[in-house]
This record gives sequence, C-alpha cells and structure tokens, in this order.
Amino acid sequence: MPKLLWRIGAVMLLMCGGFIFLFIVASQMMVQQYKPFFRRESA
Repeated sequence: MPKLLWRIGAVMLLMCGGFIFLFIVASQMMVQQYKPFFRRESA
C-alpha cells in the first residue's frame, strides 16, 4: 500500500512539474511574441 501511494505521489509531482514547465515556456513565447507590440505602444 505505501508503495502505491508513493507511486501516485511521484506521478502527481511529475505532472505538476510538467504543467509548471509548460506554463513557463508558454509565457516566455508570449512575451517574445508581444514584446514589439508593447515597445511600439510605449514608444
């Protein structure tokens, strides 16, 4: 039983890490895409 719980916890940790990594990559891509737009607005 503890092994099963440990396995579920490891899978949850991996999924959470993957979601955080995807969120960071997506935000970086959006910043790269919209940086000229913001620069044009401020200038």
